[in-house]
Amino acid sequence: QREPQRRRPLCAGHLTRRPAPNSEALETITTLVQMRRSAASVCFVITVKNYETEKLSVSIQSVLRQIDPAWEIILCGDDKSQSKILEWLDIDWRIRRIPDAVGSNEVLNFLNASSIATTHFMGILTEGDSVDDELVKRISQKLAAEPALDLIYTDETCLENGDSVSTPFFKPDWSPEHQHSVNLLGRFLAVRKSLVLNLDFD
Repeated sequence: QREPQRRRPLCAGHLTRRPAPNSEALETITTLVQMRRSAASVCFVITVKNYETEKLSVSIQSVLRQIDPAWEIILCGDDKSQSKILEWLDIDWRIRRIPDAVGSNEVLNFLNASSIATTHFMGILTEGDSVDDELVKRISQKLAAEPALDLIYTDETCLENGDSVSTPFFKPDWSPEHQHSVNLLGRFLAVRKSLVLNLDFD
């Protein structure tokens, strides 16, 4: 019997250029020393909702293996998941949580996490998904070449049967027309935090 498929982003692609850096003034959050050294620092927002220890471990361990240390994890979840979340907080100082129970909506948790994230970029990592060991490094390299990028998307593949690669999705350069027919963004998608902080839902 085959194991359930899980997604694994592979490497960084790119999406679009930012128009003007006039939103940077809204970033009043204190930046940690380690994050300040990298313009490509990434926050992985993980919503804990399946109550399966193995899935959460797969995702967190993949971030812990990052070659570039400029990352953090923000864990979110409801009351039932808090004990599971607390088990990870002493593993690494870059693993934090939103203290109040916030439920299982990944998008709302992502928006809430933007107010406490100390990184320049953010992205949703779903429980059970893993990222390549060089993901943050590849994002850093991409931004070094094109510092005006606001969104960075990645290749992805499914892993099954002992981590054998199945159905890889190697994504092309950004094309709005292509996006209408195929979800190029998919996962993992890194978004500049200042854009998230500037979202207006009124």
